[in-house]
Amino acid sequence: MAQVEQYILDQIKDCLYNEIADEAEHTIQRHIETDVYDAYNPSVYERRNMMRSGKFLDRYLSGYELTILDNTPGNTPVRGGYQPSGTDLSAIISTGAQGNGRGLWKRAFARPYMENAQEDVITQVIPLLRKRLT
Repeated sequence: MAQVEQYILDQIKDCLYNEIADEAEHTIQRHIETDVYDAYNPSVYERRNMMRSGKFLDRYLSGYELTILDNTPGNTPVRGGYQPSGTDLSAIISTGAQGNGRGLWKRAFARPYMENAQEDVITQVIPLLRKRLT
């Protein structure tokens, strides 16, 4: 019985590190497109499209836990008084935070793409595990 239990636990961990992590990143990228890019077209600045590539999505795996963070950096300001470089762009977009209330972010609104992606991923976990274990 212990061997069967260990086999199942190994399969769950392997599925988490592979299929579930891959699907989570794909889902986040889909929400970046629909919740971020499709929801807003800037009129004052040129969009860099850095989030689209998924290049700044970082996976953190530990035991049976998966965390994916979007570490896309904010724009470097071209004039004084604007949002500082290195700003957590994900937080600004997700919450609509306005930083210092000046500059290009002053009309920011919440686009909770990571939260929306997480809700979708939660519904995908059981089918992915079932597929792995059958």
